[in-house]
Order: sequence, then C-alpha cells, then structure tokens
Amino acid sequence: MSSNVEVFTDQRGYTKIKDPESGSIVYLHHLNAIVDHSIKEIARDDVEVHHDLGFPSDAGVRVDAPDTLTPVHRTIHRRLHADDDASVDPGDAFTKTAPVSGD
Repeated sequence: MSSNVEVFTDQRGYTKIKDPESGSIVYLHHLNAIVDHSIKEIARDDVEVHHDLGFPSDAGVRVDAPDTLTPVHRTIHRRLHADDDASVDPGDAFTKTAPVSGD
C-alpha cells in the first residue's frame, strides 16, 4: 500500500481511506473496530460494524472510536436499523454473531 493514502468522507458521512495505487477503499470504522475485536471477526462477509452511538451523532458526525463500534451479524444489523422493526433488542443483537472459526 502506498504511503500517500487519500482520506475522504462520502455523501453518507462515512470516513474512508483509499490507496491510490490499488484503488482499494476501507471504511475507517472497520479499521478502528479491529482495535477491540479480532480482524478475523471484522473481515467476515456476514459481519457488519455497528455504531453503538447511532448515526449521525448529536454533533452530526459519525463516531468511529473503537469503543463505540460493535461487530454484529449482517441480518441483525439491518434489523437494528430498520425503521419498522422494533423487535430487535440491541443488547441481545451483539451476542448473536456466529463464532469465528479457528478461534
């Protein structure tokens, strides 16, 4: 990866990091989630990183601090954000990620 990465915020407020040589783009909150969680857990195809403080925050920005991010199963994450689905208890949702193989 190049040392001259591009950092930008997309139209939805997500901070992203782009390697200009490869064109690869990574969400900042995914990198920050690795601080408190295993990279194997974050890199899984069925896991998304949830902003515990919601979005946007009261300040109008995403809070991407490691202690405000939780990996959750994609299905649970989408239900947490569905406007019409109040049946998911966020406290329970974080225990429903499948175990990571090899751990």
